[in-house]
Amino acid sequence: MSQKSIFVLCQVEKSKEDMLNQLYSSVSAQSTARIEELLQEVQNVKRRRERNQKQSSLLVKLTKQLSIHDNRAAAASSCWSNGGAGIIAVTV
Repeated sequence: MSQKSIFVLCQVEKSKEDMLNQLYSSVSAQSTARIEELLQEVQNVKRRRERNQKQSSLLVKLTKQLSIHDNRAAAASSCWSNGGAGIIAVTV
């Protein structure tokens, strides 16, 4: 590694450390109520994400059920259009 690269790496690490110290100072200067408010907001986002995941899961299940229903209806329709003498084989 060249001296320039080492120097830049040291500058980046120093800047990173300074930024973290600034963040910690900023957070610790907040009131307990404000910190709790910020953390609560994260919980609300988590609850919304979990609710959306449940809704998505339900929609996937309903879509599969509708697909099965559509396949059965199509098979029944095909059977009846042939005079009703056909045999319907449906797999679930």
